[in-house]
Amino acid sequence: MGCFPLDMLPATIAGIIVHVSFKRDERVTQLSRLFLLLAVVPCSVNFLFADPSRSLLYGLSRTFLVFNSTLASSIVLYRLSPWHPLARYPGPTLCKMSKLYWALTTRSGQQYKLLAALHEQYGEIVRIGPNEVSIANAACIEPLMGPSGLSKGQFWEGRAPESAPVKTLVGLRNKKEHTRRRKPWIRALSPMSIRYYESFLISRASQMVELLMERASGPIDLSQWLSHFSFDVMSDLVFGEGPEMMKNGDRENIWHLLDSSQSTLFFFGLVPWVGKLMFRASYFLPILPSFQRYRDYAVNRVMKRRKRGSPHKDLFYHLIDEDSVLEDKPTLFEVLSDSSLAIIAGADTITSALVSAFYFMMRYPKVCKRVQRDVDSLGDDFLNTQKQAQLQYVNAVISETLRLWPPVLSGSQREVKKGTGNAVIGPYILPEGTAASISFALVHKDPRNFAPYPEAFIPERWLPEDQRGKLEPAIFADKDAYRLNQNAFLTFSYGPANCIGKQLAWVEMRMVICLLTRQFDFEFAPGYDPSQFERDIRDYYIMVKGALPTVLSPRH
Repeated sequence: MGCFPLDMLPATIAGIIVHVSFKRDERVTQLSRLFLLLAVVPCSVNFLFADPSRSLLYGLSRTFLVFNSTLASSIVLYRLSPWHPLARYPGPTLCKMSKLYWALTTRSGQQYKLLAALHEQYGEIVRIGPNEVSIANAACIEPLMGPSGLSKGQFWEGRAPESAPVKTLVGLRNKKEHTRRRKPWIRALSPMSIRYYESFLISRASQMVELLMERASGPIDLSQWLSHFSFDVMSDLVFGEGPEMMKNGDRENIWHLLDSSQSTLFFFGLVPWVGKLMFRASYFLPILPSFQRYRDYAVNRVMKRRKRGSPHKDLFYHLIDEDSVLEDKPTLFEVLSDSSLAIIAGADTITSALVSAFYFMMRYPKVCKRVQRDVDSLGDDFLNTQKQAQLQYVNAVISETLRLWPPVLSGSQREVKKGTGNAVIGPYILPEGTAASISFALVHKDPRNFAPYPEAFIPERWLPEDQRGKLEPAIFADKDAYRLNQNAFLTFSYGPANCIGKQLAWVEMRMVICLLTRQFDFEFAPGYDPSQFERDIRDYYIMVKGALPTVLSPRH
């Protein structure tokens, strides 16, 4: 007598058929399709093949159990089988079974560390999902992210509701649409526009120096001060005014709203179908209330700014195309989206870079002294941005900081589109439907790209040969061991979707470092363990930093 109940055979067969259909076109973000496969199909099977002697509830329960168990088993067995398109690439078994495992594992914010451990164990390509790989090879940068590279992946599908009228610029997967939406940003961040913004930067940086002078007698959280500074700067550029965080503090709790939503948005991006479900549930459940409060804040600011008009040609002036230069004028929804992005991208990422730079300067006082000598060499021209740009050691410190702690640690996901065939990415062949990313942090610490001592903070590596040899003769004694691969420096991403605000970021970082190091000496607050700074760093696509207790001493 057989042990398998024959009345469950239709549900078993249906589960296998559904998987065969599902695996050929695994569009996990189409919730209507998921509902059809996971609910309508088993209900139909039960209706057609139900035992009339059993109750409806009993029949449905058994059918659902058998159908979904068969479907899940078939999916898992296929993903682990040698017939899967990515079977050749190694990785943890649980990652091959479901991306949900990776999403739950990295919820702690340690993705960059986990990726480093996996690549050390498995090699330079690791399967971190059923249809996703992580690559740690600089030879793959150009084919993956260059002008002829891949489009952005499904990571961005789960980070915004389907009902959103527009997608944020950084999340656009369509290359043509991305090019169109990027045009206002190109004008807003042109060299001429940045020159115009310099007065805002100088004013805010000088204000920060004055306020810090009043607090130089006791410890401060330099991380918080730099966060408030960056937000005030971007508020000036985008909204024409700001909450005056440096003066009044974060009364509206904006930074908490931004930081507290990052882990959830990151999770939604890793598992897009979960993000879609949760955003749909937000109509009757409080999903991401902090993020919604920030969006409401940004919308309110934009509407006030739009109504007031532009007294000067700030960033918003170009984003809204107030001088009607563009043929395709941005819509109000696009302006709202871009303005919100400008605040996050401009304030959050620059803050992370600046905080990290001052952490390193306090960790290595010799470096801080060299920065101060570099800045002091400008004399009364220390506010001149063109002169600041020529400070080789200051530039080296910024570059080395961004190499070790890029604000986007684990890179940006790309995807081989369905119907385009296999993609050749360096030495690897990726089947269509495969997502791939290059960890910026790992490439930056690869001895094939940066040597010697790729994991150490050595800003002198960015200087010309004679200068680095003079400052650190022991480190650079072996000239053949020196490596500095500029093409592997991915802090500002790469290709057509690179960071369009790169030049503004450099101007702002140099300005802050020049003003603060000219006026102050820095040291960690008494009792603070410097290693805590690195322990507090979280990787939620963008880097989330912790506090930096600091004591300032006026130099003059």
